[in-house]
Order: sequence, then structure tokens, then C-alpha cells
Amino acid sequence: MEGTLEGERPSVRRVCTADISSLLAPCEPYTFKIYPPPRMPDFQPGDEVFVKLNSEQDTGRAVVVEPLIQDPLHEYSGRVKVRYHTCGTSCHVRPTRITMVESNRKLLFCFKTESYRKLSRSQLVKTDVCIDVGCSYGKATDIMSQHCDNIIGMDISREAIDSCRRDYPHIRFEVMDCLEYPEHLRSIATGVTKVFIDIGGNRERNALIRLITFVQQTLRPDVIVVKSEALVRAATAHMRHCEAELSSEDVIPAGDAWWRTLQEATVAEMNSKLEERGQEKGKRFPLYALKYPKKNAPNGKEICRFHNYGECPTREKRPCERDHEVCHYCLEKGHIAQQCTAKEEFAPPSIASTF
Repeated sequence: MEGTLEGERPSVRRVCTADISSLLAPCEPYTFKIYPPPRMPDFQPGDEVFVKLNSEQDTGRAVVVEPLIQDPLHEYSGRVKVRYHTCGTSCHVRPTRITMVESNRKLLFCFKTESYRKLSRSQLVKTDVCIDVGCSYGKATDIMSQHCDNIIGMDISREAIDSCRRDYPHIRFEVMDCLEYPEHLRSIATGVTKVFIDIGGNRERNALIRLITFVQQTLRPDVIVVKSEALVRAATAHMRHCEAELSSEDVIPAGDAWWRTLQEATVAEMNSKLEERGQEKGKRFPLYALKYPKKNAPNGKEICRFHNYGECPTREKRPCERDHEVCHYCLEKGHIAQQCTAKEEFAPPSIASTF
């Protein structure tokens, strides 16, 4: 196999103005899509598709033989005829069970876990070289491994990666912050053909756009799948605005211009944050919340690191299950770590130690 997933990690460095400016550098064009599509695709003979079968491990790979049968009197009305690659048999299936197999520089956005896992099954073949960024506890990565022999899962949480290594010993997993340091992907992923990105709701959109752009410019995979509610909402709003210009069911119209607008906004906002960071150079706790060690409050509950070192994202939708009363740094009540005046009792973790 030509592609491999290997290499040494480079020295760690923080994002700088040059890195941000590279967002606007030219790269190979991608076609932007959302999944599932707003309307059912018009499946045509010759289309490569994936049919949802009872077993996640069956390939389901097929080619469309006949388009949707619209004759209400036909025995298979409302179905599409496909021929499976594995056995050569043909059958008529409902369009809701069919997913188009993408190729030729496609970037797919989805925001539901179910959709992400459907794409994990449908967009991979055994010869692909794939990375799963934000693999969490490895469920989607395990699904991908059933369809692709060369895959690596990455996540910022050492706890999650340790769990993945125990539960899925046949898959390679690495602790890596690809949002803060996307350049690590350059050294660890050679010949990548498919990239899956699911970073949950805890990281800002700007960092995600920067990561996707880095993947486009540097790794240049055939297909990129991104799970992000924020980007799906932005794409949907753009598609409604361009409704008269819709050329297909799932392609984002004027996608290059839309993406460029997001990149330019990201550059402006990140440059502004760099200026703020320069003004706060002596800030006591500059790292991302999950890079500080896990600690429990005296009552046994885990202390919320997001609440102590940033902003807790769960409080906007539901009560956070972690402790918000105790300072993560000194373990005293009444303040958070960013307000703590206690003398330094332990060295804050170095960035390099998290990799």
C-alpha cells in the first residue's frame, strides 16, 4: 500500500500570524456538500453507492443499474435497482437506504452522530488510508476499521485514547490536539485518502476552519467528512439565500465563495485574538482546558476544567455534571482557577507533555 500512517511528531509551536495568513493561500478546489441532502439524490445508472445492510461489517458497495422507478403500477415502484460488487446480484432498494459514494475532492458536512457513522461505513474501501480526528472513545473509528485496513484515531483526551487502546487493540490511536497544532498531521499521515473530523461542541469554529483548510492544503485527501453543527447551519443558511441558484440536491452553491468568506472571517478573528494573547503574555493559565490534569472535588465529583480555564459549553444546553464550586488549581471553594491567587504548588503541564 502506498499510503502509510507513521512518522515522528515535530516540535510543538503555537499558532502565529504566518499560520493564520496561510488560511487564504490557494489550494485544490473541493466540492462542498451537506449530508443528509435536503432532497433525495437523483440516482442514475453508473453511480457508485452504498446500501445500508443489516450487518455493519458487510460492504454494501453497489452500482446503480436503473434509476428510481416512478410507475405506481410497477412491482418495485419507488425503488432503485442496484448491483452489488461483492456477489454480482441485483435487487431493488428504497432510496432511503442508499448513500452516494463520493470521490474527486468532496468535503461533506454533517452534524448528527448517526449521519457521521453512516458516512464512516459508506465512504471507505479497504485500500483507503484514513485518519479520524476527534475519535473520542473510538466507536466511529471501529466502524471505519471494518471497511478500511489503514486507519488511525486521534483525540486530545488521553483518557479517551487509553480507553480506545483497551477496547480496540487492533486500531492505532494517538493523543493529539489537531486543532491547536494541525501541523502534526503532516508528519503522521502520509498518503491519506480520507479524513474524518468530529471535534464535538467544545472547540471554537475558527479552529475547526483552520484545521479543515490545513487538511485541504497539505494532505489533500479525496474526501473530507466533518461533523459540525455550526458549519452545517452556516451552509444551510447560505443555501437558503442562494435557493434560486441550486444546481443539485446536496451541493452547496457558490461553495468556494462561501468557504472563502468563512476563512476571511476566521483570519480577522484569530488575528484579533493573537493581539489579545500578546497583551496577556503573562497569563497564568494559557492552555486549553483539557490539557490540565483531571481532579476531583472533596465530594468526589470531577472538577469542570472548562469552567475553571475557559467557558463550560454544556451549561448553555443542560446542567453540567461536573463540579463548578471548587477551584481546579487549589481545591478551595469560592473562585475558579483563573481567579486563583494561591502560590504555585505544581507546574502547569507543558504543551509538549500532552503529545
